[in-house]
Amino acid sequence: MRDIVPWALGQIGDGAAIPPLIDTLDDSDPSMVVLAIYALETLKARDALPRLTALLEDRRSARFGNQVAIADAAREAIAKIR
Repeated sequence: MRDIVPWALGQIGDGAAIPPLIDTLDDSDPSMVVLAIYALETLKARDALPRLTALLEDRRSARFGNQVAIADAAREAIAKIR
């Protein structure tokens, strides 16, 4: 259930979700971090760019889907937000 929260916040489209999603980038669960990155990308959250840049060396991977690495998700999000 917890995993769906970042996705839902991104889909709602309310900019008020951006600060909590940025906070989620500090989560110890790599899957939660990747989901928060996807939501921030959906919201085109320019405020998140510094935090996303800081994740470019984080090689931990999500446990779902293609098990994308945090660094790869951050790199893609940065490109789409800019």
